[in-house]
Amino acid sequence: MRIMENKVRTQSLSKGERIALLFMLVFIQVSVFVPVWQAGENRSVAMALQKSSRNVTLLEEEKRVLQSQIAQAQMPEYLIDSAVAQDIYFQQIAPEGVVRVASSGGGSQ
Repeated sequence: MRIMENKVRTQSLSKGERIALLFMLVFIQVSVFVPVWQAGENRSVAMALQKSSRNVTLLEEEKRVLQSQIAQAQMPEYLIDSAVAQDIYFQQIAPEGVVRVASSGGGSQ
């Protein structure tokens, strides 16, 4: 008989007890969900940071390649080769033919 009374008691919860039970279940689900969500967000941020770091590395490599190409293009050998390819010929200017236009020193010439 006592078992039947306990069964009846568990089946008939008051309205306040039902609300409290519902809030406890929601709280438990939220407390399990929040750490999982935070771990997912942390992983997402870590992946974005890793991708950005990889992009920075690639851009630095590209910058070094471009700087070396610029340095190579400024070398006299390259200028002569490109001038010959464009039918441009260099002539040496005699020092006697050079006229000095401006001077930063105090002397006159």
